[in-house]
Amino acid sequence: MTAAFRRLATKARLPSGARLHDLRHALAVVLMLERVPLKAVSATLGHSSESFTAGAYQHVVDELQDQVVDALERRLGGSS
Repeated sequence: MTAAFRRLATKARLPSGARLHDLRHALAVVLMLERVPLKAVSATLGHSSESFTAGAYQHVVDELQDQVVDALERRLGGSS
């Protein structure tokens, strides 16, 4: 499986060292940023509970949202 993924990752021009787990992590973050219900994200990832999913990924989503707010404030002449 790993060798097949590496071939596909190279073909898709993913960064060197990208792992299948990295794609899973990216999927979780994108779904949460898109405000897909946590229950659906958790089920998609096969997690045992929504609280596990939130605990594993919410900090990343919060950080990304903070970066968006900061960028908008800079662009619009805000205080950040």
